[in-house]
Parts: sequence; structure tokens; C-alpha cells
Amino acid sequence: MTSDRLRAWWRLRRGRLLALWAVGLVAAMLVSAASALGYLESWQVRALDLLQGLQGRGLPHDVVVVAVDEAAFEGLGRRQPISRRYLAHVVRGVQKSGAAVIGLDIVLTTASDAHDDAALAGAIRAFSDAGLSRVVLLAPLGPGAVPLGMTTLGPSVVLASPAVPADPDGFIRRIDPVLPGPDDRPVPTLALAVAARMAGLDARLLEDALAEGRPLALPRLQQDAGLASAGAPFVAARAGVEWPISYVGPSGSFLTISSDVVAAIGAAEGEVAADNPLRGRVALIGG
Repeated sequence: MTSDRLRAWWRLRRGRLLALWAVGLVAAMLVSAASALGYLESWQVRALDLLQGLQGRGLPHDVVVVAVDEAAFEGLGRRQPISRRYLAHVVRGVQKSGAAVIGLDIVLTTASDAHDDAALAGAIRAFSDAGLSRVVLLAPLGPGAVPLGMTTLGPSVVLASPAVPADPDGFIRRIDPVLPGPDDRPVPTLALAVAARMAGLDARLLEDALAEGRPLALPRLQQDAGLASAGAPFVAARAGVEWPISYVGPSGSFLTISSDVVAAIGAAEGEVAADNPLRGRVALIGG
């Protein structure tokens, strides 16, 4: 009896159901085609903006920006490249303050005064453990045996790609953690390289993991906005993978300290208070 009822139900509704399925299939194909051609990009961007705006995450307190701001740049005579001796004082100031790791978001490819370059190279090497600097630099370094060159400094540091791909409207909502390098070897972005260095990885281990697609044990941001130590769950980071950027707030949400303040600490004698805002944190130095 039950099977007869089902057959009768199907005969009565078969045409309508098949029509609905056909419409759904055609709609799915049209949406997929439009998405592949980029026609839905603006809607995807708006949806991602809304999602980021609705996320209720506390302000980060384990990342501090050390900014070479307008006042600092003016004090340096607005010269480019930025004084390497000044940057050496900034790096030493961050080290004295007890930061966990530094991401130096300034390209060092162009050589400057040899003594100033040597001072910065010395500061980078001095902030190290087991011979590997805790200062992550942007690639490429200069050629040859100059103080900030690949031959002399390269083996002591982890290098990151300076590229930051943006959406068509100029905003950055997603990050490619791994980008192709000049020789098609995978290169980490600065954020990934800093997290990997904080987790204790050196350049070779990180490069091999990215080339082989192995998941990484990286520090992770928790609900209380604190960074958990490296461990499970592991993070998949390989070429072609995109990470959405968690929205934390408008400009100024990260604690920002003028580089002049930190440079003064690096140039001065004496100890720094243990409860300073850089201790144990990630410091990003940039303009």
C-alpha cells in the first residue's frame, strides 16, 4: 500500500519536481560561470566585508607596530633609504624591550653607507638564538658580500616576499601566505614568515615545508586575542591557498609606537622595564 501511495505521489508531482531540479541546475551553472568570469567579484567583496564587520573579535594585544612615522621620517631628513644606523637602534630597542620576534617591513636591497649597513647587520645578528636571527627580513637582500647582502647575512635570517596582492578595488581582504619566488620556489609572506620564526622554524625547514605542502605548527590567535604557542591544529600554507583576513577594527586598532621612542631605547644604556608593551610580543617595524 505504501509503495502504491509513493508511486501515485510521484506521478502527480514528477513534472513539477523535475522542472525545479532543472531550474536549480541551470542556476548553479550560471552562477559558477559568472563567478569564474569575475562577474560576481563585487558581490563577493561586499559579502566578505559584511562578514568581517560582523566578527566579534577582541583587539589584538600580541602584535605591536613600531612605525617610522611622519615625525621620524622628517627627523631623518626624508632621505631614502632610511638610515640603516637608525634602524639598527630601532632593532636593538625592540630586542632590549624583550619582543619575541621582529618583522622588518622595509626593503634592504639597496646598499647605503657601509658602516651604517654593518651596524644594522650587527643588530640583526645580535637578536638571535642558535645563530638564527629573530628579525625576519624582506627579500631580496643585496648581492655579493656587502654587510646586508645575501652572502653575508642571508644564512642568518628568514626571508619573506615583499608582495602583498590586493583586491581589484585596492583593499586587502585576503592573503596569499605563499607566493612564487624569482626561481619559482615558494616564498612566504611576511606574516607567515614571522609566525614561522616565532614557532622556531629556520629558513630551510620553512622552505621545505612550503615546497612539499606540509602543514605547519604555527602560533594561532585565540578568542581572547592572545597568540597560542605553536601546536595543533596545524596550518595548511601552500601556493594557491588564500586566507581571509580577520577584521579587528579600523586603522589604529593595533598598538602603535613611534620608532623614535624605540630607537632612543636602543641607543641608550640601561635596562628596560619588564612590563613594557613590547615584551613577549611580535613587533612589526615599518613606514
